Amino acid sequence: MNSGTIDVQATRTFGVEQFVGRQWPVFAGFLALGLFVLWHALQDDNPDAEVIVLGLIAVVGSLVYLGRALRRRGSPGIPVLELSSRGILYRLGRTGEFRIPWTEVHSLRRVDITVSKGPDLHNVPAVLMSRQFFDANVPIKSWWARGPLWRDYFIPDGDWVQFAIHHDILSVTAEDLWNEIETRWRVFGGHADTAEPQTGKIPETRL
Repeated sequence: MNSGTIDVQATRTFGVEQFVGRQWPVFAGFLALGLFVLWHALQDDNPDAEVIVLGLIAVVGSLVYLGRALRRRGSPGIPVLELSSRGILYRLGRTGEFRIPWTEVHSLRRVDITVSKGPDLHNVPAVLMSRQFFDANVPIKSWWARGPLWRDYFIPDGDWVQFAIHHDILSVTAEDLWNEIETRWRVFGGHADTAEPQTGKIPETRL
C-alpha cells in the first residue's frame, strides 16, 4: 500500500480473526493426537490415569480453540488495533485500552524482535513514547497481570518505551502497517522529518 493512497481521516481497524484461523491445523493435529492417546490408553486393561488426563486436556483444549476460531470467523470481535486521526488505540485483551495520541509519539522505528515463543520477527513497526506517558496511561500496571509476552510488545529504552505493533497477528504486512502509522503520525503529530528506521532487540529489563 502506497502512503499516498491512504485516507488519513478514515479509521483503520485490524483484528486477529485471520491469525486465529491460520492456527486451526495445529490444533486439529493436537485434537487427533489427544484422541489417539485416549484410544491407545483405553485399550489397556489397567489404563494409566495420567495418560488419560493428558489426552483429555489435549482434546478439550483443542476443541475450545477450534470453537473459538469458528466463532470469530463467523462473528468478528472488537478490533485489536485502531488507527485514527486521534491516535493509536490498542486493546490489551479484555483488561483495558491503551490510547496513544499522535502528539505523544516521539518517533517511529522498524525493529527486529526475538519473541518469547515462536520465530523471530523482522521490521516490526514500533512507536517510541516517553516513559512518563507510558507509566501514566498504560491500563495494566502490575507485572503479574501483564504476563510473559508483555516484553515482546513494550520494550524499555532508557527514558522511553518502544511499543512494537506486531503485524503478524493483525494479518497485515509490516510495510502496509508502517505506511498507515507513519502517514497519520506525520499529519496529526506535526512531524515533517523522516521517521527513524532502527533495528533493536528486546532487552531483559522489565517494565
